[in-house]
Amino acid sequence: MKKPPILEHLHYIAKRTFKGHALFIALSKTDEESLYDKIIAPVRAYEQMETCTRFMLDNHDMVLFFNNNKAHHLMLLALKIKEITGIKVYEKIAESYDLKTDYARLHNRIYNLVLTPQTNKLHTLSVMKKIPHKPFTADNLKQALMHLEGTSLTHLIRKQPVQSFAPQDNGRTLFTGWFVDLMDIRRILIPDVDISQNSFFYGLLRSSVEKKVLEKINTVSNWTGGINVSVALFKDPLLKQWLSTHSDNQKQNILFDFAFDDILINMEDYQKIRQALSPQGYRFIIRLNSSRSCLNMKPLPADYVKIPADLLIETQSQIPDTNDIIITGVRDKDIYHTLLQMNIFQMQGLKGTLADNV
Repeated sequence: MKKPPILEHLHYIAKRTFKGHALFIALSKTDEESLYDKIIAPVRAYEQMETCTRFMLDNHDMVLFFNNNKAHHLMLLALKIKEITGIKVYEKIAESYDLKTDYARLHNRIYNLVLTPQTNKLHTLSVMKKIPHKPFTADNLKQALMHLEGTSLTHLIRKQPVQSFAPQDNGRTLFTGWFVDLMDIRRILIPDVDISQNSFFYGLLRSSVEKKVLEKINTVSNWTGGINVSVALFKDPLLKQWLSTHSDNQKQNILFDFAFDDILINMEDYQKIRQALSPQGYRFIIRLNSSRSCLNMKPLPADYVKIPADLLIETQSQIPDTNDIIITGVRDKDIYHTLLQMNIFQMQGLKGTLADNV
């Protein structure tokens, strides 16, 4: 699948060590048609001066790229647009990016606009599956880890509530999970690579991303919720130091979320971690991600088991029946009502709160 020109341009910038700046003007966020002509005039003037490269998206948003030598022109143009639109409208439609620190965030935003059909989520998933994948090599891993060292993943951290829809709860939030989806990292840094193809490299990448999320959480006073972790992360001094700061009340409201495959490989270490931390009040989650993991019929060593909604529908009879079940990926009303009929009330949605979606 041929990349749109704007993504080709972004990948070219990435190869040249992320130098430059960008101004994103989301004209699609305003109904004032007259703004288009007013804004495009100074933009074209800057284009003619060869200070920026402009791309127009199908929804009428504009993205302007400035190289490092012309970064001050971005600020001058931004001031002109602020003058034209007024501060409130400007803050609604315009955002500047430093490509050295904000590349991933801008790439993700543009990627979703140019490659994700806005009205058909199922089609989006099928498009993603058709992207050709190369093997996950040591060079790919090195490329990803080097970029992760020099950037913050704050813009990619998802905060998704797990809610109970039992009749007496009606959407009560049980806790909020904090995580970065590794597929976001793949699409941004190594888009044509199948990161699940090499389990060892995948584990190293996962641990690095989880540490980034932990670094962010470590700055939040009295943080509670669910956090994706791997067994290897518990050997890191940062996690050990973070554990030492928790009050008894905090410990009751912190949940460690492990991938099933990680547990299988490191079962002995996982059991030691659980035996040490469960008596203190911490809770443990194991998330399943394939039909293979559902073949384990016996209860898993965790307080909760997460099962993707799509996977549950395929393997209803394979649920470990003595674990507390949380269904993830509850995208629409049909899935929501199907789960209620199955007497499954704990759910995690893809956007906002499930109550907003159903």
